[in-house]
Amino acid sequence: MATNGKYNMVLILLLICSYLSQGFECGSKDEFRPSDDVYPFKLHSLPYPKYFLMPVLTADILSAHHDHHHQSYVDKMNAYIEKTPDFQDKTLVELINEAKNDEHLQMFAGGTYNHYFYWWVLTSQKNSSPEPQGALLEEINKEWGSFATFKEEFEKSSRMLFGSGYTWLCVNSDSKLEIRNTVNQINPLMGVDGSLCYPVLTSDIWEHAYYLKYKWDKTTYFSSFWKIIDWSIVEMFYEKYASNLQPVPL
Repeated sequence: MATNGKYNMVLILLLICSYLSQGFECGSKDEFRPSDDVYPFKLHSLPYPKYFLMPVLTADILSAHHDHHHQSYVDKMNAYIEKTPDFQDKTLVELINEAKNDEHLQMFAGGTYNHYFYWWVLTSQKNSSPEPQGALLEEINKEWGSFATFKEEFEKSSRMLFGSGYTWLCVNSDSKLEIRNTVNQINPLMGVDGSLCYPVLTSDIWEHAYYLKYKWDKTTYFSSFWKIIDWSIVEMFYEKYASNLQPVPL
């Protein structure tokens, strides 16, 4: 009976959390801490409970996405590095720096890093805000004229990505913001297309990021994405790292 009671309480909590407009605080988000982990890598926990992003992203989506898909990239990265001693003392960012001509690192280190980045730039609807503030908003307005136009261009870029990949807001070598798509698990830090770009924000376009809820309706997923962006983290990623042409150490 005690077990059933605990289970029922969890169901009740999940139900409440599906109505974030009621103002219920569904857990909290961890404080960001840079990582300098090296091999053997372990999958980091999500920085919030799995129901934290409801109703935009469900607990089922986060369970499958984090516990299965993200875990598989970490496992495959470790298996590859086990056979490549030169990589065993490198951090994840250093592995990304080595990935330009290494398809295994592009997929496995990229898949590990990109997912960490994605988790960190998300938060609950209650804790999100309509737009960023400070230097980042100033640069967005400078580049696109308005935040509304930037959102339109970001969503347009996401819709243009055929297949799996990511849409990024990043700082290029000229210290200007740009929107960039990458395929599969490639990211802008790898310089695969010949130029580096330092990430500020990303949206995961792989089907496993949204399909359990949105099915083929990617447009709704793209528009809902804005409701759960953690602009305080994105601003910090921009001001502390990307604007100084530095990668976020994840």
